[in-house]
Formats: sequence, C-alpha cells, structure tokens
Amino acid sequence: MSELYKRNVTDTKFENDDRDREIDVLSPFLGEDDDDLPELSSTMSYRRGGRAMYSGESHMDINMGGSDGKERAWNFFRESLRQSKPLKIRNWALLREGGDAFSSFLDERGKLHPSYDELVRSMPADALDAAVTVQTKQKRNTCTCKTCDCEARGEAVPCEREEPKETDTERPNKRAAPDTPHTRHAIRSVYEQKNRQLVNSKLTIAQVPLGGEENTFYGQEDQLTAEMRLGDVLGGIDPERKICVAQENIFSNRDDAGIDDDGNSADVSVSNDGRCAVEGSHNPASLAMLLPWIRIPSFLLPSIGGIDVKEINFWMCPKECRTNTHYDGHHNILLVLSGNKTVELSPPGAFRGSPIHSDHANHPYLLRCTQVGGHLANDWFRTDTSSLDNQAKCNNIVVSITAGEAVFIPEGWWHRVESSDRCMAINVWFDHDSSSTSATSHNDNPHMLPYQAREMVRRYIDANIEKLNEVRVRMAYMGLLGRYGSVIGVPVRDPGRVVLRFLESMNTTEWIRRERSNDEIHRGLQIIGEYAHHLLGVAESGSAKTGTVPPLQKLLLSPGAQSLGLMISFFLTLLNPKMTRDRIAMVALFDRFPAVHTHEKREVFTAIVKSITQEACYNLSIAWEKHTPSDQAQASYSSVFGRCVGDEGRRYFMTQIDAFRNESARKLICGDLMLLNPMTSFP
Repeated sequence: MSELYKRNVTDTKFENDDRDREIDVLSPFLGEDDDDLPELSSTMSYRRGGRAMYSGESHMDINMGGSDGKERAWNFFRESLRQSKPLKIRNWALLREGGDAFSSFLDERGKLHPSYDELVRSMPADALDAAVTVQTKQKRNTCTCKTCDCEARGEAVPCEREEPKETDTERPNKRAAPDTPHTRHAIRSVYEQKNRQLVNSKLTIAQVPLGGEENTFYGQEDQLTAEMRLGDVLGGIDPERKICVAQENIFSNRDDAGIDDDGNSADVSVSNDGRCAVEGSHNPASLAMLLPWIRIPSFLLPSIGGIDVKEINFWMCPKECRTNTHYDGHHNILLVLSGNKTVELSPPGAFRGSPIHSDHANHPYLLRCTQVGGHLANDWFRTDTSSLDNQAKCNNIVVSITAGEAVFIPEGWWHRVESSDRCMAINVWFDHDSSSTSATSHNDNPHMLPYQAREMVRRYIDANIEKLNEVRVRMAYMGLLGRYGSVIGVPVRDPGRVVLRFLESMNTTEWIRRERSNDEIHRGLQIIGEYAHHLLGVAESGSAKTGTVPPLQKLLLSPGAQSLGLMISFFLTLLNPKMTRDRIAMVALFDRFPAVHTHEKREVFTAIVKSITQEACYNLSIAWEKHTPSDQAQASYSSVFGRCVGDEGRRYFMTQIDAFRNESARKLICGDLMLLNPMTSFP
C-alpha cells in the first residue's frame, strides 16, 4: 500500500482538532424532564474520534407549553431558512399540536414508539407487503464490476489486488494477471476503490479505512438494484448482503412524478397535528400507504409559511451503511425514527461539482467523474485533490442525530450520512418561497433563465473575484521570481545589473511574498527613480543634439524600458494595496520620475508603461481606487498617462486590467462552477 493511502487509515485526523464550527439546535421541551441532552450516538467512521469529531452545539430552548411556543419555533426555523444554515432539531414530535396518533409511528403519548420492533408492528400491513427498490452490494472480495457476468450470477470471483502501476519487470517473482476482459475490469475496480478512498479522505473528516467501502453506497456505478418485499427488508432477510432502502417515495410532487392522467399535479397538506394528506386522489408513490402512518413537525412546515412539500421519502438500512458526499436540490428535513445517524455537512462552495463532467451534477466532480479509474488514477488527479487538504477540517459540520431528532439540510449543502444498524428514517424535501432557487426559477418562466443565470454568476463573481485576484497577483510575483530571480540562491536568468540590484535591495530573491519593511520600500523607490532619470536623460541628450534619438540609441533604450517596467511590476505586485503604507508608496511611485516634455521622452515613458505586467496594472488600479484623499489618486493617474504619447498608455493599462479581470471571471465560471476544462489547474 502506498504512503498516499496509509495516511488515511491513521487516527491523526481528529488529533489536536481545533474546529470551532457550531451548529444551532432547536430544542423544544414540555416540562423539566424533557430537556435532558441525549448521549452522543456515534456511527462507525466517527466512533474512534469520539466527541472531538463532532461540532459544538448552540441550543435554543423553547417551552412548547407556552402560548408563544409555536411562533417562536417557526421564527427560529425561518431564520435558518433565510440564512440557509443547517439546524439540528431535538424532540421534533413536540413541534406539532397534540392529536390523534392512532395507527401512526407515535404512541398514545405522542412520542415515537420506543423500539424498532414496535415501529415495524405499527406499520400498515399493505406497506409490509409492498415491493421496494433496494440498493445492494456484493460481499467483500468479489468482483464489483457491473459489466462482468460473474456479478450478475452472484459468483464470488476474487479480483486482482496488485497495484495496477506495477509492471512484470518490477515484480518478477509474481505471476502476471491474465489479460482478459474480466481482469481489466477487476483492475479498473481497484483504481476506482483507491480513487474513492482518496477523494473521501479529502471531502470528509470521517475515518473510512481502505477496503471498508462495502458499506458505502456511492451510486449506480458500484452497486446493483433489486426489488424486495419491505417486510423482508425490515425483518433482516439476507443480512450478509449489504442492502439499504433509499429515497423510497411516500409522496412525490417533483417534476412529473405527481402528475395524473389529466395533467393535474398532486399536493400534500400538513395538518396542525402533523398528518399529511394528498389533495386529490393521485399519489403514485410506491409507499403511498405509509402517508397516514407518518407525522411531521407541522410547526416548521406551515401551509401559510411559503412551504411547498415536494417529496416525502422512506429510508432504512438493516446494517450500518453510509452514503457518499452529495447535495440536494431542495431543502431537506431528515427525521430519525429508529437508530442513529451522523451527518457531515459542507457549505456549497467547499467542493466543485459540474453538470458537464460529472455523471450527476449534485455529486463532487472528483467523486463522480465519468473517467474514474481511468485518467483520475494519474498524478494530476492526486495533485488536484491537494487543494482540498484541510478543507473538511476547516469547513465541515458534523452532527449526530438519534431517534426523535432531526437535521435541517439547506439545499445546495454538501453532505454525507452514516446510519447505524436498523436505522429507519423519513425525510421531507420542500421548497420555500423566500430561500429556494425554485422560488425564482421554475418551469413557468423559462424566458427568465438567461437573466437569472447572469445575475447569479455576477453575484458569484462579485463575491469571489477579489480573493482570486489577490491569489493571482501573488502567483504572478512568484512567476516573475522564477523568470528573473533566484531559487534557493541559484540564478535562473540574468535580469541585468540594475534589476538584480533592485531585487537584492528589496530582498526579493527568495520565494517568499512577505510584508516589506519601510527601508526596503524606500530603496526600491530610490532605484526605480534613479534608473528612470537615467533612461529619460539618455533620451533627452540624444534628441537635444540632433532633434531626434539616433537609431542605435533607440535600440539601447528599448531593453532599458523593459527592465524598468519589470522593476515597476515587481514593486507593484510586491505591495498590498489594502495597506495604507503600501498604497501611498504605489501612488507616489511615478512622482520620482523626471518631467517629460519632449516627444522622444514620451515615447520612452510610454514604452515603460507598456512593459508593466497585467497583474501589476491591476494592483495599481486598486491602489488608486482605495487611496484617500481621492484627489491625490486622481493626480497620480493623470500624471502617469499625461506623460504618454497620446492615449496609448491609458489604453494599454485599461486593456491589461480588463484582460486580468476577464481571466479571473473565466476561472471562476469555467473552473469553479462548470469545470469546463478539468485538466487545467485553477488557483
């Protein structure tokens, strides 16, 4: 096993964990005995880390016996909706009016049946006889390639477990695997297993050991589906096979799932006591007979609160299992009826997904790329995942919920779920007219999509472009060092005596972009000013004798202008326009230049301006924009471009800034949002 995979099977992920991310908790109670905090219920991948693996909780206790309990609960939940923030919900059965709980999963006291067996006995008989779709996986060490006949027959065929990169020359004492379609598929499955392991180790803080994926249901690529009688699943038939019931509809009004023969869509109404009823007679869901059996927290889903229930689903796993990281296109309340779950959540911007290069747009690109096991096994794939290092530890929220508890997962939030043995749950997918994407973009106004897409992209760019620009300026500085500076004291390219003196005076010959001292800034300004006087003086002396600059002298002035433009670019990318001291130095940079009166000197000055790099132009523009008093910035701007030939300098400068911003926008749109070129590295 390579070092890459050894790292993930250690316990170091939750050592010295300083994560301070908290999750808000809505805690309704009735009486003093109802607000005791339950013991933490860990699932497999988090158990070894204990409580340190889980986020802190900030509780909002609400006495449901008070006259304003219902209103306070809704207002608190509505704020989570408005901010699109996850929320843990305790005692969700209290978030409804007391009423008839007969023939439901609640007992006569309005609480969940205390045991799994009692829950099963409370189900309608026709539901136990219903056929449900189960996701199933083969036993460990069997071929997991769906294209192989052996899997369809359920035969246990050992896969070739050698490293695919190892050649026969490198392992002369080992028997080479026969080159057959089955062997090639088996090797591909090894690639897939290791790539998934690598990606999971980056996306989550969970401890999933290599070889322990038989409990993980990634999607249709690595598992089979079959039909089973629900009663058999609940009774634990075939416990050796890994199975789970996932997203089995109790009610659905998504897309055309709830459309009847007359074109009428089904809607569900939620009564004050949490009962759900379909308005009309059409509910095509496979487990529609469970709808009268369930109760949901009606205080959080009021009909007058702009809530539109899209789907109610049933989830169940006889043995421990986990899902991969994904997001949902609707708000989600996940309610646990039996067992416990661990939910790990990441904000929408934590990972990249692509509707172009991913089989499913709501799964991370790296996890669901069509070429998984192919080029993703190459070095670029491992390099690409390096950007996710520590991402999970910094961003993720990990929450445990047990029977009687729930978690609100806002639409777009990445999440993975782990479930304990005999874990049963329902979830409600819904839209909210003030916080859901579907509130503004829907089938009735497709003509608005271009505007909505542009507006969303504009907002995304506005929110992220400044940070990306700062990264690009920093990388440009390091790129300049790579071309003209030195790496570990070894010159890469001779930049010329003057430029080298400038680099040494500002201590820029190391791959470090740090805050410069006042002395370093002063020396840099001094050298730039001296060299500007020299260049422009040469141009003036040549033109004073003959009226023009001799051709040989012009030939010498051109590389001089480029060298000065290089020094200015170094200086401008080295400083931070957000800092007052640095900004003053940037605005005063050209004040040290001599006066420019002749056409020849204007030509040289224009050549200097047109030698400044794209990133330096952008940084100077930010300094002018942020500098106060603004009349000083305006005077500096006018002084620089007033010395150029005509409008050449200003046009060049603005073109460079536009190009810089356009490239940043392209990286954000194509790289972060759409991944239109996944082989390109985006900073």
